[in-house]
Amino acid sequence: MGIVVTLKYLRQVGAGRWEYRRRVPESVKAITGQGEFKRVVQAHSDAALAREHAIVEAEFARMVADVKKAAPAVVRLTAREEWFAAQSRATELLAGVRGARDEDEARELLAEKLPPSDVLTMKAVVDPDWKEPKPTLEPVMPNRVCILRR
Repeated sequence: MGIVVTLKYLRQVGAGRWEYRRRVPESVKAITGQGEFKRVVQAHSDAALAREHAIVEAEFARMVADVKKAAPAVVRLTAREEWFAAQSRATELLAGVRGARDEDEARELLAEKLPPSDVLTMKAVVDPDWKEPKPTLEPVMPNRVCILRR
């Protein structure tokens, strides 16, 4: 009678050659750009194969942990929080405008220099009287992400 052990993520690619192939988690993939983790394992016995599998598994776990540890924290903002952040950015940027005759001209000059991708800051600069979004119990907006550096 024998014991059967299934080693996940391994497949035989030749005589004595095995391939460890595993998908990388989405959070790690977004940072590294690596979609899968692959290693070729040379083993001529079942015991050697089990040892190599454990080594490669540990390497994969270490790589994932290192990337997650070094990655910036990602915080999802609500529409209201995002609006207040855009207002404070607009206020900071307006304070740095020099050579304008009045506040309206400063807003126009700043609006010309803002990147078109920063829509909410642009809105806060051009239309300061625009009302912020109302508080809601809606879930956090999935496409709005603020990255905080440590």
